[in-house]
Amino acid sequence: MTRIVLAIFIGFYLIIPDFAFSNDIVTFDGCEYTVTFPIKPKLIPFRVNGTDTIMAMTSSKDGMPILRAECQPIKEGAIVTRELIMSSLEEQAHSVGLRNVQVSIQETEIGLVGTFTGKKNAGGYEMAQMGKMYVGKHSILNLLSTELLSRFPSKKTNLFFGSVRR
Repeated sequence: MTRIVLAIFIGFYLIIPDFAFSNDIVTFDGCEYTVTFPIKPKLIPFRVNGTDTIMAMTSSKDGMPILRAECQPIKEGAIVTRELIMSSLEEQAHSVGLRNVQVSIQETEIGLVGTFTGKKNAGGYEMAQMGKMYVGKHSILNLLSTELLSRFPSKKTNLFFGSVRR
């Protein structure tokens, strides 16, 4: 009986893609945070404020969430306030056309963490989007997840946001 149960469990493990995680830890130059992607990301170089950096991003396959991470240094002498974080998150959410936007901020042991969530229609599908901003002493890590509203938040999205380390 134990062998049958074990065989069924292994069969489900191989068939259900939600159990297959890649666990790619991504680090960014000059960033005090790391994040683990449950789906292998592509590293995309880009330039922001005159600084070359990378963005780590997954592509959408078989209903998997699109996950994105990028990190920027905080300029020396800059003061990042709760108000600045809140307004930045609201602006980001509204700039991509989200509706029913909710924004929050909380102090955690790894820094201030601002969060926005919202919904939008894309290609005839109702999508949910969540963004988080982790504000440390020297850098800001931005994470974004976009997925079908019916699956939000998926295990992969929860693993992604729960994997940030300082």
